[in-house]
Amino acid sequence: MAQPEPLSLAGRRVAFTTPQTDAAVGGGGGYGGRLHAALLRRGARPLPVPTIAIRPHDDPDLLRRFVTPGALDPFAAVAFTSRSGISAFSLALHSSPQSPGKHHPLSSSASASASAIPFTVAALGSDADLLDAEFLSRLGGGGGRVKVLVPDVATPAGLVEAMGIGSGRRVLCPVPEVVGLREPPVVPGFLAALEAAGWVAVRAPAYVTCWAGPRCAEALVSPAAAAPDAVVFTSTAEVEGLLKGLDAAGWSWPRLRARWPAMVAAVHGPVTADGARMLGVEVDVVGARSFVQTYRCYSASSMNKPQLEGGDKVIMPASALYHLASLHIDYPMLFELGHYAAAGDADDRRVSHCGVLEFVAEEGVIIMPNWMIRNMALEEGDAVVVKSASLPKGTFVKLQPHTSNFLDLANPKAMLEKTLRSFTCLTTGDTIMVSYNNKQYNIDIVETKPASAVCIVETDCEVDFAPPLNYKEPEKVPASKVTSEVKDDAVKDEPKFRAFTGSGNRLDGKASRVPQAAVITPAAAVSSVTSGTNKGVNQGTVAAAPSGASNSSRQKKGKLVFGSNASSSKEPEKAPPVRGDELPKKEEPKFQAFSGTSYSLKR
Repeated sequence: MAQPEPLSLAGRRVAFTTPQTDAAVGGGGGYGGRLHAALLRRGARPLPVPTIAIRPHDDPDLLRRFVTPGALDPFAAVAFTSRSGISAFSLALHSSPQSPGKHHPLSSSASASASAIPFTVAALGSDADLLDAEFLSRLGGGGGRVKVLVPDVATPAGLVEAMGIGSGRRVLCPVPEVVGLREPPVVPGFLAALEAAGWVAVRAPAYVTCWAGPRCAEALVSPAAAAPDAVVFTSTAEVEGLLKGLDAAGWSWPRLRARWPAMVAAVHGPVTADGARMLGVEVDVVGARSFVQTYRCYSASSMNKPQLEGGDKVIMPASALYHLASLHIDYPMLFELGHYAAAGDADDRRVSHCGVLEFVAEEGVIIMPNWMIRNMALEEGDAVVVKSASLPKGTFVKLQPHTSNFLDLANPKAMLEKTLRSFTCLTTGDTIMVSYNNKQYNIDIVETKPASAVCIVETDCEVDFAPPLNYKEPEKVPASKVTSEVKDDAVKDEPKFRAFTGSGNRLDGKASRVPQAAVITPAAAVSSVTSGTNKGVNQGTVAAAPSGASNSSRQKKGKLVFGSNASSSKEPEKAPPVRGDELPKKEEPKFQAFSGTSYSLKR
């Protein structure tokens, strides 16, 4: 979908839907107020359009039962996804009939079974400002047991990732009860992601979200209303609330767009964009520039997808493609995979990167190669957080094969150029698996440049190899020792008498057809063997490191450059041809009569 060019907000009239929040559950301090202030700072003219109402729950005891003395001891965490949830929980703490100075939801007694376990209070972004010292003191626990967790990514999926593996622990989730509207997918998705991460999520109705009433769209449909340059939605419930208000006033969304054809429809993120489209509201702009979702992971072998094993691509649900289509996502699509390998250990976060093959997986499921599952210490059905990523082009990669069988390959460059076509990115610390000629090779990614994770699509990447993990250096034998041993063996062979070693001549003067036998002496034998040995050593050295190859490609030993036109070695230089007329002429033997030795009969 084409995105409109960014416009200056100075002087622009921007209508935005917002909750009409009761003061008891955080009125005036929510994201509606923050958006109003941000628009004013940019010089815009904000127009609040309250389409939903947030008020205290009709049955406050549904939440109060979790703030009675010791009620939170069976829990390991409480997670808030909204500012209103924190305000409602804080109100319940203050209104508890027990004295907060003596009794707390979290026990501080050393005899309590859960008192030694850390307790986490998690919230998103600036909502965590409400988790002040007074809030934590009323919560109880004592001794620094309570820890506040604010994820780097201020989304429910980011919150799940930061909380790590639940391992059957319980987490309390104060969330709204939606009345008269369809429940947006945010809360159900958040609870499902917690369950996928091994948590036991307990839903606590904290407040009520409902329609603001039939007059909520009056600011847009009134005959005196000024033309808005944009309308901004921050939740699916607000979209539905506006549609109900338009219907109550005898209007519809198409009629509103026809009245203000230049009006831009914008939403806060991909989840809201998805919900708006399901309600029939076409979106022009999606505010979020990143994709963050939590899925249950399954291996390629368990889902009968063997084609995934030869690369780093995964299979995602169709809804992911729908979200990605509305964002400014670079191509090829790259993703960061995150997972906490140990429960409660924030330092044991496993991170890898991947591409996507297709979008045909079941909703809430991601299918990954087996080697990637092992890399990230995942089990079938574990939760993994998937984020869109933008990686630099790789310029250098250092690889370390696991076994020395990799060295037996005739042409490692051709093998890597072929197999790495199925990979989109490489991450330092990963162990990838490549298949070649029906054999599998595990290779460690020791180093990547210019970053710890790089894209290797359509790039010339220099590759360096570290010795295999099981490689042993061969013992080198000095050349002088080999030469001396050859000489000793040659001297030991004493010359023996050989009869009829002289030359013979034919009576007709022609050359003899029988070759002359060479006379072997000890000195000649030693000289011949020594010369051949030295020649073999020198030739072996030149073959291992030809000077022509070194000077041509300017590579260090053991490096390959993918996509380079430079030849890795040159043909050995040929000796200049010798002209036929310059060949030395061998004189043919001439017959000489009576050339024998003369003897005298006299003494």
